[in-house]
Amino acid sequence: MSFHDIIGHRRPIQILKNAVERGKIPSSYLFSGIEGIGKKYSAITLAKTLNCNNKNSDCCDQCLSCKKIDHHKHPDIRVTEPVQNTIKIDQIRSIKQDFSFRPFEGNKKVLIIDEAEKMNHHAANSLLKTLEEPPLDTLIVLITSHIHLLLPTIISRCQRVNFNPLSSDSIFKILKNNSNIDDDRAYLLASLSEGSAGKALAINQGELLAYRNKLINKISAISHQNFNDLFQFAEELNNRKDELIDILETIKTYFRDLVLIKEGCFKERIINMDLEEELIAHASKYSAKDLLIKLETVSETQHKITAGNINKKLALESMLFLLCNA
Repeated sequence: MSFHDIIGHRRPIQILKNAVERGKIPSSYLFSGIEGIGKKYSAITLAKTLNCNNKNSDCCDQCLSCKKIDHHKHPDIRVTEPVQNTIKIDQIRSIKQDFSFRPFEGNKKVLIIDEAEKMNHHAANSLLKTLEEPPLDTLIVLITSHIHLLLPTIISRCQRVNFNPLSSDSIFKILKNNSNIDDDRAYLLASLSEGSAGKALAINQGELLAYRNKLINKISAISHQNFNDLFQFAEELNNRKDELIDILETIKTYFRDLVLIKEGCFKERIINMDLEEELIAHASKYSAKDLLIKLETVSETQHKITAGNINKKLALESMLFLLCNA
């Protein structure tokens, strides 16, 4: 993949290309933005461009250096990721030892640290020393979806490049270019993706899309369910642990769509576009005020569960009771 092939990030890619053209590459970059939008692809493409044998502002994708990087065999390019959800100091020490030497065969050594916010305290402080005194002919690229979890001193020593969520059109193109998905499904996945191509692909491969209709039907009928039904529904949601946050996001999009329908501006903006007729019927049952209360209820529950240290089943039961009465 070259810069030319990256879809939907014209501004950050132009920033990187301009830096390559001018020979003004900083010692460290910080790529920030939501998950699944191409930050890591962009970092690897930058590494390829800096070491490409053709020496242009974009990699050729054909030379030996580009092919080695694509196959993770280039001695001067290293990608570090969390092990068991943490980047530890031993990983940073190994990197520092490796990067204390000049490039072995390329123009510049490039270290890419993915999910940099998962460095533990000791690892972050160790990396900070390297950022303060970077080795020659070396570029460090930190990638994060949660910049607020990084040390402010680390952020201040990197040149930050922000990657915005992708448009639905961009995600549609990515899906069509990289998978055998028909147009209708690709449009729906793009709509549900919240600007993340990675999330669109995950939804396509998982069970959430198939579960969505059942979920929406249950939520729409929640005011008619008795206490026992609500307890069972909470148990059902709690058992889908790997998908729970996405399930709550799906419920939020449902109520958001109903709000838009109540306001009469839904034609081009609803997310669950394939359920338009059902949504119109559901919206007629509520006032806009009721829907906003329900939307806020789900949002607060999602935030509490994401933050951790909470009884998830109890939180889900509380949410369903509030939705039932709102």
